[in-house]
Amino acid sequence: MLVNWVVNADFYLLASYSLPVYMNYNINLQWNEHRAVSTDNFMKVLIF
Repeated sequence: MLVNWVVNADFYLLASYSLPVYMNYNINLQWNEHRAVSTDNFMKVLIF
């Protein structure tokens, strides 16, 4: 029971941290296209 609570807490903390970052990235895509394209290309270089 305690382990389940810890896992849920970790998942909640991860979601609460990653969601604003993801939303902020989407806002940057909308408001600053040039920087967003540069960021997208940079991410593609990292992935491939």
